[in-house]
Amino acid sequence: MCPVCDLYCSYWTLKDSCLLSKVTYFVDNDATVVFAIFMSFWATLFLELWKRQQAIYQWEWDLTKDDTVDEGEDVRKDSGSMKNWRVNPITMRREPFLDLKEKAWRYSVTFWSIFVLLSTMLSALISVIIFRVFIIEFLHKRTHESAFSSHAKLIGAGAAAVVNFLIISVFEVIYPSVARFLTNLEQPRTELDFEKSYSYKLFLFQFINYYSSLIYTAFFKGRFYTFPGDASARQSSLTLVKTDICDAVGCTYEVSALLGLLMMARQMVAHFKEVCVPKILNFWRSYKWKKTLTEKVTLKRWEKDFQLQDVHRLHLHDEYIEMIIQYGFVTLFVSVFPLAPLLALINNILEIRMDAYKYTTQTRRPIARRVRDIGVWAEILQLMTYLAVITNAFVIAFSSSFIPRMVYKFMYSTDGSLDGFMDWQLTPFNTSDWGNPEDSGYFGPLEGNGVEVCYFPKHRNPPGSDQPYHRSAAWLAILVARLTFIGVFEHVVFFVTKLLAYLIPETPASLSAQMARERIAHRETQFKEVQNRTLNKKKRNQNKPEEPTLDETKPEKVSPWGVATSQTIP
Repeated sequence: MCPVCDLYCSYWTLKDSCLLSKVTYFVDNDATVVFAIFMSFWATLFLELWKRQQAIYQWEWDLTKDDTVDEGEDVRKDSGSMKNWRVNPITMRREPFLDLKEKAWRYSVTFWSIFVLLSTMLSALISVIIFRVFIIEFLHKRTHESAFSSHAKLIGAGAAAVVNFLIISVFEVIYPSVARFLTNLEQPRTELDFEKSYSYKLFLFQFINYYSSLIYTAFFKGRFYTFPGDASARQSSLTLVKTDICDAVGCTYEVSALLGLLMMARQMVAHFKEVCVPKILNFWRSYKWKKTLTEKVTLKRWEKDFQLQDVHRLHLHDEYIEMIIQYGFVTLFVSVFPLAPLLALINNILEIRMDAYKYTTQTRRPIARRVRDIGVWAEILQLMTYLAVITNAFVIAFSSSFIPRMVYKFMYSTDGSLDGFMDWQLTPFNTSDWGNPEDSGYFGPLEGNGVEVCYFPKHRNPPGSDQPYHRSAAWLAILVARLTFIGVFEHVVFFVTKLLAYLIPETPASLSAQMARERIAHRETQFKEVQNRTLNKKKRNQNKPEEPTLDETKPEKVSPWGVATSQTIP
């Protein structure tokens, strides 16, 4: 096999990847497609069953009426800094508002700020990729023929994953503050508008922050690699991304390892922040307060609670985004990491107890709000469910070897088996195409000059063809099969999920019957109240003494002609 880096990497044999091939087979086999389809159905069932449970909670907590919930339609207090005012046609009250010109200016600043932040994050991702390439080359150069050199690729991938997680953790702390600042800059009119805008920004930032490395490894790593003798890939540090190639067994095991690392590391950091950070802050606050005392003071319970950590009004957004990111780990790339649901279940069990401990012992009592549902987060969950179907289709098509195996089995195999599949995936490379080792631009291996041909895992034309190292007909057949699989997979899964969503009512039948009985009982009660008022009114009228009628109170008036006439008293 061709070297994995320039100059200091040596040739290696394909049998060195046998262990990785066996490990990869646990997550990349024929059952992967079935499991991906099952998880897509599970995500839809999860949302539909949550809607049913949500309807039960609304009924139990009497949140079905508009006058019993906080819709967040109150005008924000922070909007008082606006210069323009107008009368609301509904409430007939003067409210601040932004004219079209000022609103366009504010939203343009927000858009470009988000664009710069996302570009910074993508630049950090590219830096991590280049760092991994340099680490592998450095280990081969400095630790030649040692244990570090033989495991350089694994060490480089591990070091890059750790650096990537540190960058993600730093951005995770920065993004909420930036999202709040940009949302305040937009000056939303109501609290509901503020929370929606802030939630969308926070979700976008954290989505790119956590999933960008997984998306690159699953869909883009190794796609820019051409052949070992490509001189254009060595022109600058940025073009070194083209030399980042997967192992001969594919990138599936890397996606699985990276997802497992991100998921477990994030859970441990989150648990530390849930329990230890509030405890440390409360201890430090209490310590500073006691240093100011000259004598011992016995505090009452409410005074002790007042010294606990204050709860921000957007504190639930942190809890929601934590569950949303975990939901993405469970659904988006679950086909390459089947242990994700188990880790999520364990994390949720711990999360419930740790949140209970934090809210009852380390923070002040939060201000309760009566709301009908989880708001914008339900829309985000629905979006994540749709993305889960798409990403699982792309993971199976482009990351796993399922499609290449099927193409080889039905189009290139003589007996319909997978014998010779590995040789079919490799392309020979003539080592003389590296040039003379004494030239300044030589980037081939410094050792093993006796090797005439090495192999690399790509579908390219052989050296002696009319277009050497160009994409072969097998590559085109695999691409067509992949795109066809994605189209069929998405349409079938979306059709079945939509059918499930249609067949499963959002309100359970027992709850609908109970609500119907309540409506009937309420109408009967109203009818009885009206009937009782009518009867009571009739009884009161019957018990009153009889009064003279209007006709009896009309006095007689004599006309000028001597005829007596009646005239009603005004």
